[in-house]
Amino acid sequence: MNLLHSWISSNSDSSQKLVVLRNKWDRLCARESDVRLELENAEIQPGKKRKREVDVWLRHVELKRTEFGNISNEAKEHGFRSQLTRRVDMLTKEIEDLLEHGRFQNGLLLDDSNSRRVPLVVTDLVGKMLEVTADKISLWLKNDDVLMIGVYGMGGVGKTTLLMHVHNQLLHDFRISGHVYWVTVSQDCSLYKLQHNIAKAICLDLSIEKDDKKRAAILHSRLANMGPTIFILDDMWKHVSIEDIGIPVGANSCKVILTTRLLEVCRRMGCKEAVVKLEPLAGNEAWKLFIDKLENYEALSMGAKQKAELVAKECGGLPLAIITMACSMRGVYDIFEWQNALAELRNPVHRLEDMENDVLQKLKYSYDRLNDEKVQQCFLSCILYPEDYPIWRGGLIEHWVMEGLLDDIESRQDQVNKGYTILKKLENACLLESAFGPDCVECVKMHDVIRDMAILITQNHPRFMAKPGLQIEQLPGEGHWSEDLVKVSLMDNKIEEIPYHMSPRCPKLSVLLLHKNPLKGIPDSFFVHMSSLAVLDLSATKIKRLPSSVSDLENLRLLLLRFCANLIYVPSLAKLRKLRVLNLYGTGIEEAPLGMEGLRELEEVSCGWKLSHVDAFNKYIESQHFQQLHCYGFWLYKQGGDSEGPGRLLNKEVVISGEEFRKKEPAPWLPHDMQLLEIDKCSTKESRSLEDIFPSLYKAKELKNLHVRECTGLEYILSGTQEHSSPSVYPPLETVEYLELFDLCDLKGLLELGGVSPSGIFSHLKILMIEACSRIKMLFPLNLFEQGQILFPCLQQIHVAGCAELVEIFAVANNCSAIAALENAYPTNFFLTLPSLRVLKLWDLPKLRCIYSGLMFCTSLQEFCADECPKLDMLPLSIAFLCDSSPSSLDSLPNNPHWWQWLRKDHPHDANQLLSLINRPQSTNAGCIQLNLHGSA
Repeated sequence: MNLLHSWISSNSDSSQKLVVLRNKWDRLCARESDVRLELENAEIQPGKKRKREVDVWLRHVELKRTEFGNISNEAKEHGFRSQLTRRVDMLTKEIEDLLEHGRFQNGLLLDDSNSRRVPLVVTDLVGKMLEVTADKISLWLKNDDVLMIGVYGMGGVGKTTLLMHVHNQLLHDFRISGHVYWVTVSQDCSLYKLQHNIAKAICLDLSIEKDDKKRAAILHSRLANMGPTIFILDDMWKHVSIEDIGIPVGANSCKVILTTRLLEVCRRMGCKEAVVKLEPLAGNEAWKLFIDKLENYEALSMGAKQKAELVAKECGGLPLAIITMACSMRGVYDIFEWQNALAELRNPVHRLEDMENDVLQKLKYSYDRLNDEKVQQCFLSCILYPEDYPIWRGGLIEHWVMEGLLDDIESRQDQVNKGYTILKKLENACLLESAFGPDCVECVKMHDVIRDMAILITQNHPRFMAKPGLQIEQLPGEGHWSEDLVKVSLMDNKIEEIPYHMSPRCPKLSVLLLHKNPLKGIPDSFFVHMSSLAVLDLSATKIKRLPSSVSDLENLRLLLLRFCANLIYVPSLAKLRKLRVLNLYGTGIEEAPLGMEGLRELEEVSCGWKLSHVDAFNKYIESQHFQQLHCYGFWLYKQGGDSEGPGRLLNKEVVISGEEFRKKEPAPWLPHDMQLLEIDKCSTKESRSLEDIFPSLYKAKELKNLHVRECTGLEYILSGTQEHSSPSVYPPLETVEYLELFDLCDLKGLLELGGVSPSGIFSHLKILMIEACSRIKMLFPLNLFEQGQILFPCLQQIHVAGCAELVEIFAVANNCSAIAALENAYPTNFFLTLPSLRVLKLWDLPKLRCIYSGLMFCTSLQEFCADECPKLDMLPLSIAFLCDSSPSSLDSLPNNPHWWQWLRKDHPHDANQLLSLINRPQSTNAGCIQLNLHGSA
């Protein structure tokens, strides 16, 4: 009984131990399940990884699972034995230990910066420019000398999307050898917050340290030991010193890529040359993105598809705007809904309504960040011009000056300089774009979406009415002219009349643009309540009379009436004491308006004078009032309507048109400081040269441009018949840089042979253009220079065309005909040096035989062309002598066997040298002249 009782008791204890083991095992399995679930949830988040002890614990649990299974199976099959009981006790103790260790009171995870390297979820890159820019950034990153890279552009243009792609590519490339971190910089980001975000990215706790410099030191120390690292700082709004942040920039340490809307931020952050600007998408790329995001394009009717294309175009190429609008139109099939959407988009108030959160606020922040009310005002004034309108920089700045936006600066030139600085700031902030207008004039443009944002701003304060270029036929009614209006633009519309007795009450109105309207008249009441008006532009209208109420606009600074061809009356300007600019070019006004001579603030005058009033003109030129002008343009004419004069005043200009000059009649007195003189469609029978017509030409000491066109009777520009012994008188035409002579049927030469030729004449000439002067036989006679003298040290280009009698460019002898000179031996003892000559183009000169018969040294010659010059058989030897060292590319040489025969006979070395250059393969001709011979040598 005792043995049986002992056996039963033993088995009972073992069974109890097995029950205890099973219970503890169940608890361990439950804990294991909890740990694995916690890991699964936590490891989804970047920046964390499981502790190694967790992996060890899990492996041990797995081992115990096998051991527990073996014990359970053995107990079932063979019962309990003493050896099994000891194994149960041991396993129970081990499970208890695992349960204790499995609490992980300090957590399951560690911070790990490497685990943050997960690809960002991005859309596909759209547009060739984004792909090219991504490749450019990759090349910069491979260059050890490039440490900072800047990407800038307007809000919504795709900067962040581009850098997200770059980030993902870098993750792949840096998988083994480096670290890549994305840090989003908030708009109000301080240095402290930026340091915190960077520290968080690399799993560094800086929360305890409050001092910026110490935080920077800690960051610098950690990053310096991490090896190659790239930080992408997205959406920087202001400059922050990399050193102050604590990023150790270096080839073997850290590189930084940043995005911003401001070029200035790129420069001040140290990006140097590694800066790229993102532009809006091209038309086809924008359309592709739109239909991709729309998703239901193919299901639309043909009419709806056409409207959809117009809707996409209204988004201005901005990816963010395109995506926002396309998504909002998903599932819309009705053509009337598309038509309505298009109408609302074309209304600036509605165009960005659906984009307000995504686009407008981003764009407006760029405006807010200007942090200068006057700069903001300058920006907003650009909406006064039509959409996509190239705004001439000079004219825009002139408006800013005249509006008083730059009145904190006294000097007019300093104001202009400040204006260009503001323009550059607006361009760098991507609020304006650089553009070119007609004749490649430098302009700026405002992107459509940016313009819409600016219009929305001006709906409240400051209050604008901007309706330019909308083909409006009627002037907005008085209800639209509120008392808080500051600026109004109705330019480039179809407004023909202003209602009689209309008198808007706009006491704050400073700018009114009505130009380019077929406006026939303005009632006198219209300006009565516009006492603050500073800028008034009525150019290119059909008005005949300027209303007398203009005389009371005492704050008016800028009055533009150019190309008002029907205008014959301007009231007295005596009370316009603040008037600074008056432009009457192309009007019927025959002399200066009344009261103009008393305007002490007047700086710029552009007006026409009928030549029958030349005495009044000469009196004005000699007046004290004229001396105060900084800029002027005078158009002197006999009959109006033949010429409009210069359209855009650039400096100090005089245009004389349609006059027949006689010695007994007074000639216009040319201003001594004029910079451009244009003589057009004039005639003379008693004067042979310009200096005979205009004795004051000798006093024009600042004349840069001289144009003489379609004149008869003029034989020479200078005759040399005038005696000017006064040392205060400049040599005639010494300062001229550009000389153009066109269709002068009686012109025999620039200078008359045998006359007095003062030294220094044409010494500043850079460009000479002569065309259709049928009687001229030689351009420059030899009496201008002595042997070896540099005659034209600045001359860069010579263009001669359509001169039927021209035989020689530079005359070979004094007081002898060019044809007789050519009968002598080709070489002479004279040589001519033209050190700056780059272009020599001769065309349609049937009698031209020689450029110069002596040596002509042209060490800078790049282009030489002689086309339709069949008798040209005398090429200056210097071309052969110097072509070996000149960086020239001569377009053509004379196709004349006699010239080549002479060259081979008298100068075999030079002939061989020239031929070797002609025949040299282009691949071995780098750095030498490339000659292209038209015809056989």
